[in-house]
Amino acid sequence: MILLQVPRSLYQLVHLQYLNLRSNQISFLDDDLGKLTSLVHLDLGCNMLDEIPVTIGNLKMLTILRVDELCITELPETVADLNSLELLDVSNSKKLESLPTQSLSKLPRMWKVYVFKCDKLLKANNFGSLSRFICKNSPSFFSKHKGPLNYQFT
Repeated sequence: MILLQVPRSLYQLVHLQYLNLRSNQISFLDDDLGKLTSLVHLDLGCNMLDEIPVTIGNLKMLTILRVDELCITELPETVADLNSLELLDVSNSKKLESLPTQSLSKLPRMWKVYVFKCDKLLKANNFGSLSRFICKNSPSFFSKHKGPLNYQFT
């Protein structure tokens, strides 16, 4: 089943820790995404999103954020509020022009930012202090990982 939108009832699952909405045709996320404050892993990759809600900054428990293969041109500054974030994947987001590099580089647990095939972003090469976390290779970590990262919401 392909989702065109996120069911409103999903935003009531405040204890949800893993959410995989990958490979759907979702073009809009409600600001209520910020109510899912127990999320540890959020995968929004391979959708039709051109914007991530600023309320994503409310997801303080988030350690993995996959926003790869989207139509976004930027991430909201509020991703800098994700103090538990360890891994960010924006790979294949070909329209992505910038990252909030100063803010992301100050996240205490950050260790990897995947930017594979982000042509506009790589061309700008404006990573500054975030450079030490940048990985221009394919994020093979995900394809080898077994466990909760593979759960699907249906």
